[in-house]
Amino acid sequence: MLKVLGRYGKRRVRIGVVGSHSALDVLDGARDEGLRTLVICQKGREGPYKRFRGLVDDLIVLDDFADVLSD
Repeated sequence: MLKVLGRYGKRRVRIGVVGSHSALDVLDGARDEGLRTLVICQKGREGPYKRFRGLVDDLIVLDDFADVLSD
């Protein structure tokens, strides 16, 4: 994995997670490794990710998780 990561460079790599009960743990680990983060969550569930803004670089809020499949 480090070999692949090295080809991209840490500044270009972003860890993306679906907003769930374990997302903050993943985001914390990504931040510890110096990686940028992205959260995709459902409307009404964005509160924790806004409160922990230091862990979340970008937040995408969808009306419904099914919208992730639409253009």
